[in-house]
Amino acid sequence: MFFSSMIFRKGDNNPIIFIPGIYGSMGNDIIPRTGEFSFGMAKSIYMPIINNLEDLGYRLEKDLFIVYYDWRKKNLYSAKKYLIPMIRKVKEITGAKKINIICHSMGGIVARAYIQSELYVYDIDKLIMFGTPNSGSVNAYYFWGGGQIPYPELRESLLYRIVRESFL
Repeated sequence: MFFSSMIFRKGDNNPIIFIPGIYGSMGNDIIPRTGEFSFGMAKSIYMPIINNLEDLGYRLEKDLFIVYYDWRKKNLYSAKKYLIPMIRKVKEITGAKKINIICHSMGGIVARAYIQSELYVYDIDKLIMFGTPNSGSVNAYYFWGGGQIPYPELRESLLYRIVRESFL
């Protein structure tokens, strides 16, 4: 299991919002005539995470929600247009005062853009980021731009292996 029940206990009553990385948000907003927002080509990466959360007792559109966003736009724009409205919707549906957010890669930057902005209303309880380039994405650029791994330890990383297998 990706997430253990020790991190998320069903009894804490906080719903979860999941924010995927760049290639986990595809739809008409990004590429016309591709349909509603979905994980797109990254479905094989993100659905196991959603399935794991469902195994822990969460249910899509009940207490587990996904925020897709236009990754071509600035992160604060994405927070305003996609994340904040979803937080409001989740609070309305669930009656919760606080939300837990799980995010991958650029999804973490979108969440940070909200939390570090003047718009933040202290409604996030837990923020879990994985693969989020909080120190920038220079090393990631070297990898994606030329296939060079910036440091040897990366080869052993589970996240690197998932991404490599999924995209290659």
